[in-house]
Amino acid sequence: MKTLLAYITQTENAESFIDYSAKLSKDLNYNLHFLYVQPNDAHVYSKSLTARPTIELDPFYKKEKERVEKYFQTIQDKMSKEQGIDFSFEIGTDILVLEEYISKNKVHIIAFEGNNQNNIFSLELSSIDLISKVNCPVIIVPENTEYKKYEKVLYATNYNEEDIKTLKNLISLTKNFSPEITALHVTESSDFEKKTLEVGFNELVQREAKYDKILIQSLVNHDSSIAEAINDFASIDNSDLIVLLKENTGFLESIFKSSTTEKLLKKSQTPVLVYQEK
Repeated sequence: MKTLLAYITQTENAESFIDYSAKLSKDLNYNLHFLYVQPNDAHVYSKSLTARPTIELDPFYKKEKERVEKYFQTIQDKMSKEQGIDFSFEIGTDILVLEEYISKNKVHIIAFEGNNQNNIFSLELSSIDLISKVNCPVIIVPENTEYKKYEKVLYATNYNEEDIKTLKNLISLTKNFSPEITALHVTESSDFEKKTLEVGFNELVQREAKYDKILIQSLVNHDSSIAEAINDFASIDNSDLIVLLKENTGFLESIFKSSTTEKLLKKSQTPVLVYQEK
């Protein structure tokens, strides 16, 4: 059975993220592993007049760990016995611990919690590092997002051949949902060349993907960034998931670096799945 690694980044609202990850892994029929990393300074020396100093968790971090373990135990009690679920607690530099864990264990997808100030469209360096350094799909779940089955999926395409393989992987991943998939291309013009690309891409998708619930659609956008246009479309279309391909470099960079998106997109409650081209 494949494994979903749910990477817990903070504990205050971790319960909703843990619940989301548990329900997603169950629907995907994946094992679930939670990973929580605390910084190197989480350990302190205890002070004693009668014994040698010992290394122990700082009281603050000890409380944080206990909170996560409590959430985990609650979810574990709800999960079926057939589904594997476990929890790892580590101390160190988060990205290094994560890389080491992935290298030693077979991880097929990583769930990573965003928040209202930091989502996939306005990422901090640590989040970009996560997406850049791992070789498996990463799903960013906005803070306090209620889980919904992926019945409507929005795939952002640049009409590249690499998108076909990603769409096939997406269809395989979401087969238990049988979703409607909209492959959306955001463009500044609707000229003949763009229309020709759309027709050719549509034919390629129909021939290679062999999935009859894919709609190819282009969106002419003059007034906002690509990120804003994607988010607006996802909101209007009631999409349950937005999907991007990391190797659509210029396309993805324009989303990450846009200076106009933060205020609008911090309100987005649509999870975003990022695939890596292999």
